[in-house]
Amino acid sequence: MFSIRKRLAAPSFKPFASCLSGLAVLLAIVAGSGARAQSGGDAIYGVTTLDVAPGAASQGVALLKQYRDAARKQAGNTGVTLLQEADWPNRIMVYEAWKDQSAYDANEAATHTLQLRDKLKPIAAAPYDRRNYHVISVSPAQAAAGGDTVYMHLHLDVFPPGSGSCQGT
Repeated sequence: MFSIRKRLAAPSFKPFASCLSGLAVLLAIVAGSGARAQSGGDAIYGVTTLDVAPGAASQGVALLKQYRDAARKQAGNTGVTLLQEADWPNRIMVYEAWKDQSAYDANEAATHTLQLRDKLKPIAAAPYDRRNYHVISVSPAQAAAGGDTVYMHLHLDVFPPGSGSCQGT
């Protein structure tokens, strides 16, 4: 007689990992462009992840460089950093830091922002993902040693306590 045993699945660390990943985004923002100018508690940070068509990576980078240069001139901007994924050149991330919500809103309505979005539409491989973050408090910024800075981009959704969304299964 044979017996069949049901193999129990290993515990999933996915909920835990997703809960921690947003912290890394905030730390990357603070350590990167946003930390250059220490802003008060009103600072807002924008993180945009986008994919362009595989053959349009250089075109996408060129458009984003134009945007970066214009956004840096916008009142209230404290930094814009463009990142291109090493092994996925058509995936690009934009880290922005703004003095306050009004500076951020002014940039969202600025001609250079609207033009960027229009120009990206024909080469987009997927809708872009834009997230906004407020940092409650951070330690003073420190310049990275040397030119070998490594950025890590992770994402985290934090749900209200008791909602069950970040509890292990």
